[in-house]
Amino acid sequence: MEAIETIDLNNAHVLDAGCGSGILGIAALLSGASSLCAVDIDEAAVRITKQNVHINRCDPSHCTIACCDLTSPVAYQIIGTQPFDVIFANIVADVLISLADVFFSLCKPGGVLIASGILDERALEVIQALGKSGFRIRKTFTSEGWTAVIAEK
Repeated sequence: MEAIETIDLNNAHVLDAGCGSGILGIAALLSGASSLCAVDIDEAAVRITKQNVHINRCDPSHCTIACCDLTSPVAYQIIGTQPFDVIFANIVADVLISLADVFFSLCKPGGVLIASGILDERALEVIQALGKSGFRIRKTFTSEGWTAVIAEK
């Protein structure tokens, strides 16, 4: 959450990849984001995110919440083709590394990726993969064995 506080979410088009409970995307909406696309490969996570959007009184017309694999050919039918201002990806290092190019293609120029859920010992690998994909690392945060990375396209 500390990383979120460092970026401007006002009127942002946000992707929450691997949304889990939806907390990051919902926090973005409550901080002024104009739209949220929240996806996860786990149907239970999608169901919980929908419930949490309702509980937090977020406008569902500003949300797309779906079970989706971002590497699937149908992903763009679900998430659309408009690039995102902000992408949240709270996912394990191996998945972050494998999706680095996908995240770069989904992020608009000047947009930001916040990658988190990274064990400290895997942080350098993730940072290198994001850099290889074209992202510029803006800042890293570490706390209690975990790392978050803010990267800019």
